[in-house]
Amino acid sequence: MKLSTTSQIPVYTIAGSNTARPLPEWLARKRKRSLKRDAEYANRVELVQDFEFEEASSCVRVSRDGDWVMSTGTYKPQIHVHSTANLSLSFARHTDTVNQKFLLLDDGYAKSLHLQSDRSLEFHTP
Repeated sequence: MKLSTTSQIPVYTIAGSNTARPLPEWLARKRKRSLKRDAEYANRVELVQDFEFEEASSCVRVSRDGDWVMSTGTYKPQIHVHSTANLSLSFARHTDTVNQKFLLLDDGYAKSLHLQSDRSLEFHTP
């Protein structure tokens, strides 16, 4: 049995964090507000999963809304889209030629224009 206290209210976790009911909404909001003053939480490092290519990355851009990161890589030319909310790879696409540059045409990742090394342009949508 785990005891956690926030201010004057004790909270007991009996069956483990995965099987226990979620905390009340007001308690979750209070914890989130208290994290603003927590130096350890503010200085934490969170890593994006699968943010790598076999050889090299040629271009990385963040969407205007800040929710997505698109990157392109060489050998086995490919495009990766990462979600910043989940810190994980959303999807990857392989292309025929190496991508030189690309532009995100939408606020998110939904529309992108890619200049390939063979001077062709590719439009990508999900």
